[in-house]
Amino acid sequence: MRVLALQHVPFEGPARLRHWCAERGHALTIFPAYGGVPLPPWETADLVVVLGGPMSVHDAAQYPWMGPEKRWLAGALEGGHPVLGVCLGAQMIAEVSGATVRRSPNREIGWFPIEIERSGLPWTLDFPRRLEVMHWHGETFEIPRGMNRFASSEACANQAFVSDDGRTLGLQCHFEWDIETASALIDQCAGELDGGTWVQRSADILAGFTRNDPARYLWPLLDGMISKAVHPKEGRDA
Repeated sequence: MRVLALQHVPFEGPARLRHWCAERGHALTIFPAYGGVPLPPWETADLVVVLGGPMSVHDAAQYPWMGPEKRWLAGALEGGHPVLGVCLGAQMIAEVSGATVRRSPNREIGWFPIEIERSGLPWTLDFPRRLEVMHWHGETFEIPRGMNRFASSEACANQAFVSDDGRTLGLQCHFEWDIETASALIDQCAGELDGGTWVQRSADILAGFTRNDPARYLWPLLDGMISKAVHPKEGRDA
């Protein structure tokens, strides 16, 4: 299968998504959406992954690439193409789907638990009810119409949504990060670690990778999504 990952800053890449593709034998293309080059047709990929970034979905005037990417993403979603959005990517899915993206009441940075709502999942997943995962966000989304919430946290009610057919998945939290990605964000965005109820110190963030591996939950989610992916030449009748 062909996986296309849209990257928004050089220091926040696909991380553990790269390992999943290697283990499953999928071809991964990483596209720098911020680079000023037109996006490739979404039909050329079997799964689109829209990665995170420190900017807001409301910053299109500051980032000229954002408007075209949103239109491109809307086309992929309207076409029923499998799309995974992470953090900024999930917020972009929400916005182009007509849902509100706004400043969160609580900035959430670090390792905090989420609660899984199994009734919202279109796949059978052997997940514990409560997972400790990595967060780094100051905004939040409403659940888009026609999609189901399947995760929440104390600081942020809407952590994840999925469509009934399993082809659209939005994750506010980071299942895909590794310690190298977190280190890069700490270097580039250290000013955001200025304290708060839901903001951890950099040392605690990095230490969290020694006891947590949320990627083990990312694999089943991606496997579920890819099972919904249909090559364009075969049509979209699933």
